[in-house]
Amino acid sequence: MKTIDLSDLKAGDKAWSCIDGEEKVTFVYEKEIEVGNARYYKNGKFFEQDTHPTLFHSEQECQEYLGLCATLEAPESNTLTKREQFAMAAMQGLLANTNGAMTEGGSMTFSPDGISRIAVKHADALLDKLNEKP
Repeated sequence: MKTIDLSDLKAGDKAWSCIDGEEKVTFVYEKEIEVGNARYYKNGKFFEQDTHPTLFHSEQECQEYLGLCATLEAPESNTLTKREQFAMAAMQGLLANTNGAMTEGGSMTFSPDGISRIAVKHADALLDKLNEKP
């Protein structure tokens, strides 16, 4: 998986948070970057032990890291389906999870394939719920 290096960011620059979207870098410390009210390590991780970063230079870098560019640039359409949007939001939330509680079938999983399956399951469940009659 690609390594994220945010050591070139300076106060006033823009960064992309998976949680809050585009934010302004408010302060740069020796090992950390303050964005909004949150501090991230210069590798984009919220906590050192996180498996994946949640802070990037841009939304595009975030999408590339998550492997979503092929979906977002689908030749047949310039827009995402609701299912794709929900799956993307679920995946961002799963990757931003800082306590490592992602499970599938009761076992811990951080693999891209496992996270992708979980994100799609959540998207499908939301669509099913939205299609129910009130």
